[in-house]
Amino acid sequence: MSYHLKAIQAAISKINSDLNNIDIIKGCVPIEETQLNVQDATIKILKSLGINSRETFNIWKENQGDGKRIEGQKKFYNMVKQQSNAHWKSLKNPTSSVRHTYEKFLLGFKIYNS
Repeated sequence: MSYHLKAIQAAISKINSDLNNIDIIKGCVPIEETQLNVQDATIKILKSLGINSRETFNIWKENQGDGKRIEGQKKFYNMVKQQSNAHWKSLKNPTSSVRHTYEKFLLGFKIYNS
């Protein structure tokens, strides 16, 4: 088994084991945290899920979307919206802002700049 495959499997195991303990996934978001801006919420969620690359993000989306990345993507957008509702509503296209933020934050995207 290659080193990269082992690393990916370890990342998946960590993400899956952490899923039950993450308040934002359970919908238990403290009120004071709902006022983050979209960019900060995106980064906070990625960090809390242990996602640091395009590859691990794609794996997470597939797991959350029952094999369909687009469904996992929608779940991620909903998590960000929950954390940044006021700012989310003020943006014309908030999903574009989320996408730009994670593409800048995650290793493997062209605009990565961490």
